Amino acid sequence: MEDNGQVRIRIDITTMEWAEKNKVGSAREDPNTEPYLPPPIGRLHFTLNPWEMYKQMIGPAMRRKIAIWCAIFIGSILCCLILYYLVPIVIGNLISNWISSGF
Repeated sequence: MEDNGQVRIRIDITTMEWAEKNKVGSAREDPNTEPYLPPPIGRLHFTLNPWEMYKQMIGPAMRRKIAIWCAIFIGSILCCLILYYLVPIVIGNLISNWISSGF
């Protein structure tokens, strides 16, 4: 046996006079009373905007983790590039200063 979720059901038994006096719509149609059914939340809305689809498909906690890891990755790449271009210049300056001072 596997638990696949829960269903809440409300059954009201009323008189015919009360039912004719207080009409209700089918599901979320007007009049939406007894009980009020709020609009559904969490449904996907198709859009061609990739950022909107990204925000709809991935929750805020996971988006935060992805943003942190992307920032760490980009920062690491930038540090490696700075070191790659900066270290030869520093070593070259040290050697040229050493040579110009006469060993």
